[in-house]
Amino acid sequence: MQSIARRLSHCVLTGEQFEPGGDYVSSLDAEGNRKDYCPVCWQKIDKSLVEHFWRGKIPLKKEKLTHPDLKALELFRAAEDDKLRFVLALYLHRKGQLIKRTKTLYEFPFSGEVFDVPFIRLTPQEGETMAQVIHELLR
Repeated sequence: MQSIARRLSHCVLTGEQFEPGGDYVSSLDAEGNRKDYCPVCWQKIDKSLVEHFWRGKIPLKKEKLTHPDLKALELFRAAEDDKLRFVLALYLHRKGQLIKRTKTLYEFPFSGEVFDVPFIRLTPQEGETMAQVIHELLR
């Protein structure tokens, strides 16, 4: 089975970029070569050379919505145990709520708060224990 090339990001004739939400027309010739056109250029080409064609719309980009985990942030602020604080910092960083600025400094971008959280090496057992503790605290 022959694979079809992916859609280009631009019109093959003018080089005009396809914009999210915009229309395009794709065609395949007898050899299976794909070409993508903006609607204006599609009107100009000789369609006798086109075996197959279809119209499409460039999908809109999905906005990444981050729902803040306020409970985890409260636990992080109140944590006195260094291991708990470190693992919560990693969790919040992974969720995009804390931004790592240096090796030990994390920033909460919405308020500008900066936290110093030194790196702590955990054994696998400690990591599992901390994950269970955090899971219980966040429930």
